[in-house]
Amino acid sequence: MTDTIKIVELPVGAGKTYHMINEIQNMSGYVIYAAPTIALAEEIHKEITKRVGEEKSILVTSNETDAGQLVGEYLLESLTATTSEKCVVCTHAGLSATYAAELQRIKKLNGVPLTIIIDELPCLFSCYSKKFTNDLKPQLETVISINDGKIEVRDEELRQQAIEYQFYESDITKLLTILHSVQMTHDEENNEWSFFGYELADNFRDVLELADEAYLLASTITGTLDETILKDIWNFKLEKAKEIYAQIDHHDLIERAKRARIIPLLDNSYSKWRALDKNYTAKSGKCLTTMINTASGLIGDNEAIMVANTWAIDSIRTRLKGMSNIHILNPNVKGMNTHQDKHWCSALFTAKPNPDIHKSIKLLADTHQLEHSALLEAY
Repeated sequence: MTDTIKIVELPVGAGKTYHMINEIQNMSGYVIYAAPTIALAEEIHKEITKRVGEEKSILVTSNETDAGQLVGEYLLESLTATTSEKCVVCTHAGLSATYAAELQRIKKLNGVPLTIIIDELPCLFSCYSKKFTNDLKPQLETVISINDGKIEVRDEELRQQAIEYQFYESDITKLLTILHSVQMTHDEENNEWSFFGYELADNFRDVLELADEAYLLASTITGTLDETILKDIWNFKLEKAKEIYAQIDHHDLIERAKRARIIPLLDNSYSKWRALDKNYTAKSGKCLTTMINTASGLIGDNEAIMVANTWAIDSIRTRLKGMSNIHILNPNVKGMNTHQDKHWCSALFTAKPNPDIHKSIKLLADTHQLEHSALLEAY
């Protein structure tokens, strides 16, 4: 098992995936290649099959599973069926749903090395925020008690059973699953219990730790919250995958970067008084409108992608109705290779402070003795 992840951090279209697939031909044992989307998993599976042959390449997504079968179960079943060399291509979701203990058993039983390749990271951190009113509090109180904002488990066995058999509604089950990273405040005026905290992709980490070699292909990892989680919370060492970098045409990357034009959607004339109201609160609608109008005017009829805050997407769709050449994506979108034919990209992000995220990041920092401001910047 490894404590090191080999990183290939290069822009979209640099050849990360192509050269990684070439490298698979030199690998022995089990190889698991996790892609961001089913479409990309299918595309990568075709390329790997061309290199290693159909008998050694398996595609594992929800499209291939039997009725009612979980993707993680199918992935394990595919590995169990053989002790020879296999390359399993799956999605991030499929790998995250794989039981680490069962994967470890199969690996030990068959005595073969395991290489895991992650094509762009899934989100390793998610913010948790939920309010519970009187109708749900009695259910919670059968399992937990609250003491000065700290949560204590009354009955650990009952908690485990409630999670496994889903005794309660999904919101309560979720809370019981991540109790170790959640705190509570009591809103006496509205008689509500407000829980805030965070969830890390711990099962993903558990699976990654089983690899004898692990690779991460990423457009951006340096300086991000995901990098902090990998290094400072999960204690992985990150190093460059020299064997892949040696195959990349860096001269071509430099030339392509020179050809790119970056145009600000808000210029210097967009002063503070236009962006903020009298209480110094961001007038998000106003600056969002300015950015949309500027971007759509520049793009014209060209094929383009647009990335924005999650909360702003519906508003942007309404404003761009009829402009079928612009594809709107969620923030932190994975699988950008799908969009390589689009030569225009707009990033529309505007201030909308979220106290829950601040509190969740603060709790993460306190729990792992990290600097709060540095984590916020990385986020």
